[in-house]
Amino acid sequence: MTLALIVTVDTEEEFDWDAPVSSDRRSVGHVAELPRLQDVFESCGVRPTYVVDHPIATTDESVAMLGSFHDRGACEIGAHVHPWVNPPVVEEICPRNTYLCNLPRSLQVEKTGVLADAVAAAFGVRPTTYKAGRYGFDYGFAPHLAELGFNTDTSAIAYTDSSDGLGPSFAEVGPTPFWLDADDPQSGISRRLLEVPCTVGFSRGHQSKVAAFHRRLSSGSLSRLRAIGVLWHTRLLRKIVLSPEGYAAADMCRLAEVLASSGHEMLNLTLHSPSIQPGNTPYVRSESDRDAFLDTLREVLHFCTERLAARCFTIREYHDFLLQSSVP
Repeated sequence: MTLALIVTVDTEEEFDWDAPVSSDRRSVGHVAELPRLQDVFESCGVRPTYVVDHPIATTDESVAMLGSFHDRGACEIGAHVHPWVNPPVVEEICPRNTYLCNLPRSLQVEKTGVLADAVAAAFGVRPTTYKAGRYGFDYGFAPHLAELGFNTDTSAIAYTDSSDGLGPSFAEVGPTPFWLDADDPQSGISRRLLEVPCTVGFSRGHQSKVAAFHRRLSSGSLSRLRAIGVLWHTRLLRKIVLSPEGYAAADMCRLAEVLASSGHEMLNLTLHSPSIQPGNTPYVRSESDRDAFLDTLREVLHFCTERLAARCFTIREYHDFLLQSSVP
Protein backbone atom coordinates (compact mmCIF):
# COMPACT_ATOMS: atom_id res chain seq x y z
CA MET A 1 0.00 0.00 0.00
CA THR A 2 1.25 3.47 -0.92
CA LEU A 3 0.60 6.15 1.70
CA ALA A 4 0.29 9.42 -0.21
CA LEU A 5 1.22 12.76 1.34
CA ILE A 6 -0.27 15.89 -0.21
CA VAL A 7 0.25 19.46 0.97
CA THR A 8 -2.30 22.07 -0.10
CA VAL A 9 -1.59 25.76 0.45
CA ASP A 10 -4.55 28.15 0.23
CA THR A 11 -2.64 30.97 -1.44
CA GLU A 12 -4.61 34.14 -1.01
CA GLU A 13 -4.78 37.82 -0.14
CA GLU A 14 -4.29 39.10 3.39
CA PHE A 15 -7.39 40.07 5.33
CA ASP A 16 -8.59 40.35 8.90
CA TRP A 17 -10.19 37.01 9.73
CA ASP A 18 -12.29 38.64 12.47
CA ALA A 19 -13.67 41.46 10.30
CA PRO A 20 -16.23 41.41 7.48
CA VAL A 21 -14.68 40.62 4.12
CA SER A 22 -14.20 43.37 1.58
CA SER A 23 -13.68 43.24 -2.17
CA ASP A 24 -11.16 46.08 -1.80
CA ARG A 25 -8.65 44.06 0.25
CA ARG A 26 -6.32 42.48 -2.29
CA SER A 27 -2.86 42.90 -0.73
CA VAL A 28 -0.50 39.94 -1.19
CA GLY A 29 2.68 41.35 0.37
CA HIS A 30 3.33 38.15 2.31
CA VAL A 31 4.43 36.36 -0.86
CA ALA A 32 7.89 37.86 -0.33
CA GLU A 33 8.13 35.46 2.64
CA LEU A 34 7.02 32.35 0.73
CA PRO A 35 10.62 31.10 0.17
CA ARG A 36 10.71 30.33 3.92
CA LEU A 37 7.77 28.01 3.44
CA GLN A 38 9.01 26.53 0.19
CA ASP A 39 12.41 25.81 1.76
CA VAL A 40 10.70 23.66 4.41
CA PHE A 41 8.80 21.77 1.74
CA GLU A 42 11.87 21.13 -0.37
CA SER A 43 13.97 20.07 2.64
CA CYS A 44 11.34 17.38 3.28
CA GLY A 45 11.01 16.32 -0.36
CA VAL A 46 7.53 17.77 -0.66
CA ARG A 47 6.07 19.43 -3.76
CA PRO A 48 3.06 21.39 -2.52
CA THR A 49 -0.04 22.36 -4.44
CA TYR A 50 -0.55 26.11 -4.21
CA VAL A 51 -4.20 26.81 -4.93
CA VAL A 52 -4.16 30.51 -5.81
CA ASP A 53 -6.96 33.04 -5.74
CA HIS A 54 -7.58 36.01 -8.04
CA PRO A 55 -5.44 38.62 -6.22
CA ILE A 56 -2.49 36.19 -6.25
CA ALA A 57 -2.96 35.25 -9.91
CA THR A 58 -3.15 38.87 -11.05
CA THR A 59 -0.33 40.46 -9.04
CA ASP A 60 3.06 40.56 -10.74
CA GLU A 61 5.08 39.92 -7.56
CA SER A 62 3.14 36.84 -6.50
CA VAL A 63 3.10 35.44 -10.02
CA ALA A 64 6.86 35.88 -10.28
CA MET A 65 7.49 34.21 -6.92
CA LEU A 66 5.19 31.23 -7.42
CA GLY A 67 6.21 31.01 -11.06
CA SER A 68 9.82 30.52 -10.02
CA PHE A 69 8.78 27.54 -7.86
CA HIS A 70 6.60 26.12 -10.60
CA ASP A 71 9.12 26.55 -13.38
CA ARG A 72 11.64 24.37 -11.58
CA GLY A 73 9.06 21.66 -10.97
CA ALA A 74 8.80 22.28 -7.23
CA CYS A 75 5.01 22.71 -6.99
CA GLU A 76 1.65 22.59 -8.69
CA ILE A 77 -0.55 25.65 -9.23
CA GLY A 78 -4.29 25.21 -8.76
CA ALA A 79 -7.27 27.56 -8.38
CA HIS A 80 -8.91 28.87 -5.20
CA VAL A 81 -12.02 31.03 -5.48
CA HIS A 82 -12.62 33.76 -2.91
CA PRO A 83 -15.91 35.09 -4.30
CA TRP A 84 -15.62 38.54 -2.75
CA VAL A 85 -12.39 39.36 -4.64
CA ASN A 86 -13.01 37.22 -7.75
CA PRO A 87 -14.62 39.00 -10.73
CA PRO A 88 -17.33 39.48 -11.52
CA VAL A 89 -18.25 40.79 -8.06
CA VAL A 90 -21.92 41.54 -8.60
CA GLU A 91 -23.34 39.84 -5.52
CA GLU A 92 -23.98 41.47 -2.16
CA ILE A 93 -20.88 41.21 0.04
CA CYS A 94 -22.25 39.48 3.12
CA PRO A 95 -21.34 36.41 5.21
CA ARG A 96 -23.63 34.06 3.30
CA ASN A 97 -22.10 35.02 -0.03
CA THR A 98 -18.54 34.30 1.08
CA TYR A 99 -19.43 30.68 0.30
CA LEU A 100 -19.37 30.24 -3.48
CA CYS A 101 -21.92 27.43 -3.23
CA ASN A 102 -24.55 29.94 -2.06
CA LEU A 103 -24.32 32.05 -5.22
CA PRO A 104 -26.36 31.43 -8.38
CA ARG A 105 -24.85 28.56 -10.35
CA SER A 106 -24.18 30.74 -13.38
CA LEU A 107 -22.18 33.17 -11.24
CA GLN A 108 -20.23 30.30 -9.67
CA VAL A 109 -19.28 29.14 -13.15
CA GLU A 110 -18.37 32.62 -14.34
CA LYS A 111 -16.15 33.38 -11.34
CA THR A 112 -14.37 30.03 -11.58
CA GLY A 113 -13.83 30.44 -15.30
CA VAL A 114 -12.39 33.93 -14.82
CA LEU A 115 -9.93 32.57 -12.26
CA ALA A 116 -8.96 29.56 -14.38
CA ASP A 117 -8.20 31.90 -17.28
CA ALA A 118 -6.17 34.20 -15.01
CA VAL A 119 -4.12 31.29 -13.65
CA ALA A 120 -3.46 29.98 -17.15
CA ALA A 121 -2.35 33.42 -18.34
CA ALA A 122 -0.13 33.97 -15.31
CA PHE A 123 1.59 30.57 -15.09
CA GLY A 124 1.31 29.15 -18.58
CA VAL A 125 -0.68 26.08 -17.54
CA ARG A 126 -4.39 25.66 -17.03
CA PRO A 127 -5.24 24.55 -13.49
CA THR A 128 -6.77 21.12 -12.94
CA THR A 129 -7.07 21.33 -9.14
CA TYR A 130 -9.85 23.40 -7.57
CA LYS A 131 -10.58 24.49 -4.02
CA ALA A 132 -13.46 26.72 -2.99
CA GLY A 133 -12.68 29.44 -0.48
CA ARG A 134 -14.11 28.71 2.97
CA TYR A 135 -14.79 25.13 1.69
CA GLY A 136 -17.85 26.57 -0.05
CA PHE A 137 -18.51 23.69 -2.43
CA ASP A 138 -21.46 21.51 -3.27
CA TYR A 139 -21.27 18.43 -5.43
CA GLY A 140 -23.81 19.78 -7.90
CA PHE A 141 -21.00 22.01 -9.14
CA ALA A 142 -18.90 19.02 -10.20
CA PRO A 143 -20.12 18.87 -13.83
CA HIS A 144 -19.29 22.55 -14.29
CA LEU A 145 -15.80 22.06 -12.87
CA ALA A 146 -15.23 19.26 -15.34
CA GLU A 147 -16.42 21.48 -18.18
CA LEU A 148 -13.91 24.14 -17.09
CA GLY A 149 -11.05 21.63 -17.28
CA PHE A 150 -10.71 20.63 -13.63
CA ASN A 151 -10.30 16.98 -12.71
CA THR A 152 -9.86 17.27 -8.92
CA ASP A 153 -11.59 19.15 -6.13
CA THR A 154 -10.12 19.57 -2.65
CA SER A 155 -12.84 21.71 -1.06
CA ALA A 156 -14.30 19.12 1.30
CA ILE A 157 -13.00 19.21 4.87
CA ALA A 158 -13.57 15.85 6.51
CA TYR A 159 -15.99 15.48 9.43
CA THR A 160 -16.75 19.23 9.49
CA ASP A 161 -20.15 20.93 9.48
CA SER A 162 -20.21 24.67 8.61
CA SER A 163 -23.97 24.90 8.15
CA ASP A 164 -24.44 26.93 11.35
CA GLY A 165 -22.29 29.60 9.67
CA LEU A 166 -24.30 29.37 6.41
CA GLY A 167 -21.73 27.10 4.75
CA PRO A 168 -21.87 23.46 3.61
CA SER A 169 -21.71 20.36 5.78
CA PHE A 170 -19.09 17.67 5.23
CA ALA A 171 -19.91 16.03 8.56
CA GLU A 172 -20.22 12.59 7.01
CA VAL A 173 -17.30 12.93 4.60
CA GLY A 174 -14.22 11.08 5.81
CA PRO A 175 -10.58 11.69 4.85
CA THR A 176 -10.56 9.08 2.07
CA PRO A 177 -10.49 10.36 -1.56
CA PHE A 178 -13.40 9.37 -3.77
CA TRP A 179 -14.60 9.83 -7.34
CA LEU A 180 -17.54 11.99 -8.32
CA ASP A 181 -19.47 11.45 -11.52
CA ALA A 182 -19.33 14.71 -13.45
CA ASP A 183 -21.27 14.55 -16.69
CA ASP A 184 -20.36 17.47 -18.92
CA PRO A 185 -23.60 19.46 -19.41
CA GLN A 186 -22.51 20.74 -22.82
CA SER A 187 -21.04 17.69 -24.56
CA GLY A 188 -22.79 14.94 -22.63
CA ILE A 189 -19.43 13.28 -22.07
CA SER A 190 -19.20 11.40 -18.79
CA ARG A 191 -16.17 12.46 -16.76
CA ARG A 192 -14.99 11.71 -13.27
CA LEU A 193 -13.88 14.27 -10.75
CA LEU A 194 -11.64 13.22 -7.88
CA GLU A 195 -12.45 14.57 -4.42
CA VAL A 196 -9.38 14.91 -2.17
CA PRO A 197 -10.69 15.96 1.25
CA CYS A 198 -8.65 18.06 3.66
CA THR A 199 -7.53 15.59 6.31
CA VAL A 200 -9.40 15.78 9.60
CA GLY A 201 -9.71 12.84 11.94
CA PHE A 202 -9.54 11.48 15.44
CA SER A 203 -6.74 10.37 17.70
CA ARG A 204 -8.07 6.85 18.06
CA GLY A 205 -10.63 4.34 16.90
CA HIS A 206 -12.62 3.60 13.77
CA GLN A 207 -12.86 7.04 12.21
CA SER A 208 -16.44 7.07 10.93
CA LYS A 209 -17.83 5.55 14.15
CA VAL A 210 -15.83 7.93 16.33
CA ALA A 211 -16.96 10.84 14.14
CA ALA A 212 -20.62 9.91 14.72
CA PHE A 213 -19.98 9.64 18.47
CA HIS A 214 -18.20 13.00 18.46
CA ARG A 215 -21.12 14.63 16.61
CA ARG A 216 -23.60 13.30 19.18
CA LEU A 217 -21.55 14.74 22.02
CA SER A 218 -21.39 18.09 20.19
CA SER A 219 -25.10 18.45 19.58
CA GLY A 220 -28.22 19.23 21.54
CA SER A 221 -28.35 18.79 25.28
CA LEU A 222 -25.17 16.71 25.32
CA SER A 223 -23.14 19.72 24.22
CA ARG A 224 -23.87 21.39 27.55
CA LEU A 225 -21.94 18.65 29.31
CA ARG A 226 -18.78 19.91 27.63
CA ALA A 227 -17.68 16.32 27.08
CA ILE A 228 -15.72 17.26 23.96
CA GLY A 229 -13.49 19.58 25.98
CA VAL A 230 -13.02 16.98 28.71
CA LEU A 231 -12.04 14.32 26.19
CA TRP A 232 -9.57 16.70 24.55
CA HIS A 233 -7.89 17.83 27.76
CA THR A 234 -7.63 14.29 29.12
CA ARG A 235 -6.28 13.10 25.75
CA LEU A 236 -8.89 10.36 25.60
CA LEU A 237 -10.14 11.58 22.24
CA ARG A 238 -9.11 14.48 20.06
CA LYS A 239 -10.48 15.76 16.77
CA ILE A 240 -7.46 16.96 14.82
CA VAL A 241 -7.02 18.90 11.59
CA LEU A 242 -3.83 17.98 9.74
CA SER A 243 -2.63 21.58 9.72
CA PRO A 244 0.07 23.51 11.59
CA GLU A 245 -2.50 26.25 12.11
CA GLY A 246 -3.66 25.69 15.67
CA TYR A 247 -2.54 22.06 16.02
CA ALA A 248 0.57 20.68 17.71
CA ALA A 249 3.03 18.44 15.93
CA ALA A 250 2.41 15.59 18.39
CA ASP A 251 -1.33 15.60 17.67
CA MET A 252 -0.85 15.73 13.92
CA CYS A 253 1.69 12.91 14.00
CA ARG A 254 -0.71 10.87 16.12
CA LEU A 255 -3.50 11.44 13.60
CA ALA A 256 -1.25 10.51 10.67
CA GLU A 257 -0.15 7.33 12.44
CA VAL A 258 -3.71 6.32 13.35
CA LEU A 259 -4.93 6.86 9.80
CA ALA A 260 -1.98 5.02 8.24
CA SER A 261 -2.29 2.06 10.61
CA SER A 262 -6.00 1.72 9.86
CA GLY A 263 -5.44 1.52 6.11
CA HIS A 264 -6.07 5.09 4.95
CA GLU A 265 -3.98 5.78 1.87
CA MET A 266 -3.84 9.58 1.71
CA LEU A 267 -2.97 12.50 3.97
CA ASN A 268 -3.77 16.04 2.84
CA LEU A 269 -2.08 18.62 5.07
CA THR A 270 -3.42 22.15 4.61
CA LEU A 271 -2.47 25.70 5.53
CA HIS A 272 -2.95 29.33 4.43
CA SER A 273 -0.12 31.23 2.76
CA PRO A 274 -0.58 34.47 4.79
CA SER A 275 0.42 32.56 7.93
CA ILE A 276 4.03 32.79 6.76
CA GLN A 277 4.04 36.48 7.71
CA PRO A 278 3.34 37.53 11.32
CA GLY A 279 0.09 39.38 11.90
CA ASN A 280 -1.96 38.01 9.02
CA THR A 281 -3.72 35.06 10.67
CA PRO A 282 -4.63 34.12 14.24
CA TYR A 283 -2.00 31.37 14.18
CA VAL A 284 1.11 33.50 13.59
CA ARG A 285 1.18 36.81 15.45
CA SER A 286 4.95 37.21 15.95
CA GLU A 287 8.27 36.09 14.50
CA SER A 288 8.59 33.49 17.25
CA ASP A 289 5.14 32.17 16.28
CA ARG A 290 6.29 31.94 12.67
CA ASP A 291 9.42 30.03 13.62
CA ALA A 292 7.39 27.63 15.74
CA PHE A 293 4.88 27.27 12.90
CA LEU A 294 7.63 26.28 10.47
CA ASP A 295 9.23 23.93 13.00
CA THR A 296 5.89 22.21 13.53
CA LEU A 297 5.36 21.86 9.79
CA ARG A 298 8.86 20.44 9.31
CA GLU A 299 8.44 17.93 12.14
CA VAL A 300 5.16 16.60 10.79
CA LEU A 301 6.40 16.33 7.21
CA HIS A 302 9.53 14.47 8.35
CA PHE A 303 7.40 12.13 10.46
CA CYS A 304 5.15 11.31 7.50
CA THR A 305 7.95 10.80 5.00
CA GLU A 306 10.46 9.04 7.27
CA ARG A 307 8.48 7.20 9.95
CA LEU A 308 5.40 6.44 7.84
CA ALA A 309 7.28 6.17 4.50
CA ALA A 310 4.71 8.40 2.81
CA ARG A 311 5.21 9.19 -0.86
CA CYS A 312 4.79 12.86 -1.77
CA PHE A 313 2.46 13.94 -4.56
CA THR A 314 1.04 17.15 -5.90
CA ILE A 315 -2.72 16.84 -6.32
CA ARG A 316 -2.39 16.62 -10.10
CA GLU A 317 0.16 13.81 -9.66
CA TYR A 318 -2.07 11.99 -7.22
CA HIS A 319 -5.03 12.15 -9.61
CA ASP A 320 -2.88 10.63 -12.34
CA PHE A 321 -1.48 8.00 -9.96
CA LEU A 322 -4.96 6.81 -9.01
CA LEU A 323 -5.97 6.62 -12.67
CA GLN A 324 -2.89 4.64 -13.55
CA SER A 325 -3.48 2.35 -10.57
CA SER A 326 -7.02 1.68 -11.84
CA VAL A 327 -8.59 2.68 -8.55
CA PRO A 328 -12.38 2.80 -9.10
